Amino acid sequence: DGEPYARLNVRGASPGLFFEVIIAGRPDGVVIDLFDESHEQQALPALVRSQIQFNQLSETLPVGVFVVGAGGCMEFFSERLHEMFGPKIMSDFGWIDSVYAEDRHILETALAELPEHRTFSVEVRGERADGALGWFRLAGSDMREDDGTLKAVVGFVEDISERKDLHERVEYQASFDGLTELPNRTTVLERLRACVEDEDFRQTAVLFIDLDGFKLINDTQGHRVGDVVLVEIAQRFRRAVRPQDIIGRFGGDEFVVVAPDISTTREVQRLAQQIHDVLST
Repeated sequence: DGEPYARLNVRGASPGLFFEVIIAGRPDGVVIDLFDESHEQQALPALVRSQIQFNQLSETLPVGVFVVGAGGCMEFFSERLHEMFGPKIMSDFGWIDSVYAEDRHILETALAELPEHRTFSVEVRGERADGALGWFRLAGSDMREDDGTLKAVVGFVEDISERKDLHERVEYQASFDGLTELPNRTTVLERLRACVEDEDFRQTAVLFIDLDGFKLINDTQGHRVGDVVLVEIAQRFRRAVRPQDIIGRFGGDEFVVVAPDISTTREVQRLAQQIHDVLST
């Protein structure tokens, strides 16, 4: 029970034997404790090699690699991760602070569920090293001791901003007319169906608009001028309809207005007149 006043690491007489010797003083003499560390010492070179290989592998991957300790502090991060988020990643909780504040709860929820699922994968927005906002995928799994105690969380961060941008562009192109940026035929019909199926449905007016003489513009002035005319007409339609109305392009010179919550024929006539007037000025 005395305080140790000497701690030594010595080799044994036979190859491969290593001992830790602790010498402690007591009122009635000296206590010497001898601990066999042969297994630990023999495993150390393999552990060092494994760590070197892990570090080398993490630097060759196109994603950022991290190891977070049980307390939530960063224990290891690859150079790629440092390039993504900058110096803030070097702080204990910088990997969490780098996530956009409004998306942080997504990561926190995934980590809270880690004991049950053992793995996690989330897509969140984060602040890049240059200050710009990007999309990132964070994925990882837990490492536990033999008794089940959490040891660390190992994972990676992938910059998916380009993939997200492409997905959004594809979704936009599937729903909106590329020239006028109005909802296309599919979107207009979906919104019309939603209006009709609404529990609070009253009456919905549908106005079909065909531009007289537009083909002549294309034939005489060219399609480039025709495109300019269509864009201008779309902008005028936006000014003519109500905020709750849907104005879309069906194709060519055909447009459709879906006007929900129309009570009387007079309201429909008034809306049609407004559309006519913006084309006449």
